[in-house]
Amino acid sequence: MDTNIPCEMNPDEKILNNIGLVCASNTFPEKDEILNMINNLGSVYNDPVKSENSYECFWKVLTIYQEQPKVLDQHLDEILDKLTDYVRSEKFEVKLKSEACKYLYVVMKVRRYKVIVKRLPHEVTDLPLILELLQSPQFGDEDWQARHVLLLWLSIVILLPFPMAHFEGQDMVQDPLVERILALVKKYLMTNNLYNVAAFLASQFVMRSDIKDIHLKLFLDWAREIIIDTETNESQKAYSMSAIASILKHAKREDILPHIGLLTEPKVLSSFQDSTSSLFRKYGMKALQRIGLTFLKPQIPTWRYQRGCRSLMVNMNAAGDLTNSVISNQSPLTNDRKESHIVTDMPKDQEQNDIEVPEEIEDILHNLLTGLNDTDTIIRWSAAKGIGRITERLPQAMANEVVGMVLEVFNSREQFNAWHGGCLALAQLGNRGLLLPSRMKDVVPVILKALLFDEVKCYASVGDHIRDAACYVCWSLARAFDKNVVQPYVKTIASQLLIVAVFDREVHCRRAASAAFQENVGRQGSFPHGIDIVNKADYLAVGVRSNAFLKVSKFVGQFEEYTLPLINHLVGNKVGHWDPELRILASKALNNLTEYAPQYMANTVVVQLLEFTSNMELNIRSGAVRALAEVIYALSVHFKQSNLSLVDALGVNIIKEIEGLYSKFSDRRQFRGMGGDIMKEVCCHLIKNCSQASLPLHGHTIIVSWVRLVEDCLGNELVPVRDAAVSAVNSLFTEYFKSDPPQYPEYFKFDPALGNIAKRYAEKLQSNNQVLRSGYAMALGNLPNFMLTNHLQLIISSLTQCTVITPSTAKWTDSRRDALAAIRIVCSAANICETSPDYLEKLFNCFLTALQDYTITTRGDVGALVQTFPRLIQLLLCPPYTDPLLLGFILNIGGITETNVKVASSCFFEYLRISCTPLNQDIIASRILHTFQSYQHNDRVTQPMLNFLDHLLSSGCFVPFKENLGSNFPTELFKLLKVESRKCQEMNKLMALVRIYCHYIPLSMYPEVSGSALTELSRYLCHRFLFVRKNAATNMYETLLMYGDQSLIPENNLSEVLAILGDTEWDKEVGILRPIRNRLCQMIGVPPPVVAKTNT
Repeated sequence: MDTNIPCEMNPDEKILNNIGLVCASNTFPEKDEILNMINNLGSVYNDPVKSENSYECFWKVLTIYQEQPKVLDQHLDEILDKLTDYVRSEKFEVKLKSEACKYLYVVMKVRRYKVIVKRLPHEVTDLPLILELLQSPQFGDEDWQARHVLLLWLSIVILLPFPMAHFEGQDMVQDPLVERILALVKKYLMTNNLYNVAAFLASQFVMRSDIKDIHLKLFLDWAREIIIDTETNESQKAYSMSAIASILKHAKREDILPHIGLLTEPKVLSSFQDSTSSLFRKYGMKALQRIGLTFLKPQIPTWRYQRGCRSLMVNMNAAGDLTNSVISNQSPLTNDRKESHIVTDMPKDQEQNDIEVPEEIEDILHNLLTGLNDTDTIIRWSAAKGIGRITERLPQAMANEVVGMVLEVFNSREQFNAWHGGCLALAQLGNRGLLLPSRMKDVVPVILKALLFDEVKCYASVGDHIRDAACYVCWSLARAFDKNVVQPYVKTIASQLLIVAVFDREVHCRRAASAAFQENVGRQGSFPHGIDIVNKADYLAVGVRSNAFLKVSKFVGQFEEYTLPLINHLVGNKVGHWDPELRILASKALNNLTEYAPQYMANTVVVQLLEFTSNMELNIRSGAVRALAEVIYALSVHFKQSNLSLVDALGVNIIKEIEGLYSKFSDRRQFRGMGGDIMKEVCCHLIKNCSQASLPLHGHTIIVSWVRLVEDCLGNELVPVRDAAVSAVNSLFTEYFKSDPPQYPEYFKFDPALGNIAKRYAEKLQSNNQVLRSGYAMALGNLPNFMLTNHLQLIISSLTQCTVITPSTAKWTDSRRDALAAIRIVCSAANICETSPDYLEKLFNCFLTALQDYTITTRGDVGALVQTFPRLIQLLLCPPYTDPLLLGFILNIGGITETNVKVASSCFFEYLRISCTPLNQDIIASRILHTFQSYQHNDRVTQPMLNFLDHLLSSGCFVPFKENLGSNFPTELFKLLKVESRKCQEMNKLMALVRIYCHYIPLSMYPEVSGSALTELSRYLCHRFLFVRKNAATNMYETLLMYGDQSLIPENNLSEVLAILGDTEWDKEVGILRPIRNRLCQMIGVPPPVVAKTNT
């Protein structure tokens, strides 16, 4: 790439000219491959398989450049010449020409048709050729890509500067050329896949100088009749409207203006507005705006706002304040690059009052404004662009009215679609300089509302597309206005954009807000702490919701300009959000932001949240309780560092209100019904945080109520509710009991059972309800140490008994899993290994028994929930535990549960590779053989055993199989495999046997078993199951390809053996395959299997 830049070039221009080059690739390494595929087209097009593979490969290679198509530009001519040669040559048949057109279609799709069409050959001889192909009966429905290419090709050929009469031949049988082309246009305009290119062809053809005088009006009449015909279906109307829209786009104003009356009839303009076809409405909206543009002369309005300099680099480096001035009527592109020109409201005498606005414009603008409320985004977008384009040609007074009408769609009476369309329209008006500074006071408030638009509808919300579009408006305003114009609104815009960037539910809205904030920082330069925030709240950082809520928001919240807006938004909009995940994140975010405004949190936010707890809406009430819990805990941490108590910070009345929440909810029966479980969960969260915050409630009656609520939730059917209760147990008893029994005798007046917490919880583990067992097992595990110490024997005994499988509890894997987890927590908290080693044997037996839990229900292998591995692998070589542990690993590594396979394999093979000596591996090998022999023909074990052996031999870390020549493991294992394979008809087992036998192929140091394995594999090549035959051939081929030089097969036969395995169709009948298999055995050097004789 040439990096030399003329020295006289402006430094800013050097930068601008090189933008993007560092990110672009300028090479096309697949060029030769693409050209070879094109050259081979003539040899593969008649073979359906090869033709399809070649096309697929061509498509995959080119679509790599879909995002960077300009890389192909310097090679396009060569590619197009080769492909068009197939089409233009008379020696090739139509099928080959169709195939070449398909390849051209791929090129057009990647590089876009507007670029490709201009590069296609367009000679006089091409016209009859293309017409002949388009009319060829050999083109079927599957050749639509070829027709697509030929129609686009025809659109450039017909632009040749010769009268169409010169193309007419002497053949009087055929219709005139013009009629033939128009017939093709009308035919393919009514075709689903081709209507768009046919519309483009129509716009090019009927606007020819020798065609338009006669056929333009006729064609418009034809399309109009289809549109207004009540018998025509909606699709055909849409296709006809697309042709009209395309003609209006490409035609000169003076050519189309005499016929515009045909299109402005009410029955034409109103035909698409109530249509159910979004395609019809889309093209109708496009046609509508272009009709409006036809009525108005193109011009640059002198009244529009011009910022002038648009270079970001120059803007960032510009010094001094920008001044207001009025630009002349010249184009803004000719202004001095170093100056910024701002046009404010023009004096009335300079206004373009001489512009004549036809009456039809009012109806057109009305229809476009109505289109802003359409249900489809693409139609709202088209309407917004139409409003911007037409307004650009209006006098200032009328343009100001249009802006006012756009602002009127932002009201509570309009549907949410209108808000989205309004945002798009404002962005278009701003981009074109049609929003004057005097309108900023009206525009900014509605955009700030749109940035937070979120309306619940059924079980979801609408508004994310509105917030996205509002971010687009903020982005466009940053580019459109000078910083002095935006300065009065900087604080509110910056705060609102950051709120969306860190707290919006949808990732695309967060990223859009981040981009808009970044654009404002760069263009305006006056956003507080802009550079620091842009570096932290970038595209990737706000992409993960939790990261945006908890990390990015904390960083932004440290700046005082944004602290209170972030907090107020969370309290007002997110604490009671309909999405429970957002309520949780909002409460955690409030916790993080508390340190930046502790007094505001204590004096204002806590009061607001307490008011929300009386709200009748469940989401607001439950969210307020959760948020209150987080804020109380965060305040306790902050004030503890300042040696202040929560009572001093919050006041006695607030503490009493928090204490009375349980009674308030209970009296209102809000712990019952559909929302009761949600309220129980958040109240358990409040109990935990109040306990951790040491709220001064020691000895109060409320503690008894809290204990009852937690215990009630421990038996709840919903896992989140149980988990919330379990998490509250430790904090609650640690803070408000202090000892066992509690230090506060007041509790016993209300509930004497509070002195026997551990005993009562242990008794619950004998319940006939699995949910109770699960909840109370985890609660036992989370009891504070002073309770564990006094009742350790009871707790361990109860938990281990809960893990025992009985006929009535066989399916209760969840309770067994939770009991095992509780045992682990208790052992860690009580330091069992040092304080109570007598429990070790009982605990080990408990865990080893859990390894044999293979309970299967309708949920699958639920026993996997109980099994644990990494901590037990160190006991593998302890004789009492070797066989049970090994069996557990075999069953899990060879099982079907992906998680178990992954965890157990990683643990077992890492142990073999790092911690296990060759001698110890021999011991493990002998125990594997012993286990295999013990469970011979027991499918429950042998199927996982075979899968385990496949994984083991593939790992490359098992010395006894390959590296230890003195080991008898390969031989003894082969004997067991032979026994297991006898009369085996189980498909999965046969497949595993094939894979294991393939591991023997490279074992030339064991010639006897290696040869026997090859014999067994050859037997599977003619197995009665088709899938087994194909699998055996595939596995043999892959193994020999990698390890053939280490096998017993003679080196000069290896290539032919691979060819036979790869080329033979092993799904044929066994009688046909047997001679091939026998020949293969001779080349391998093993005797072919003999068909067993059956007794008659």
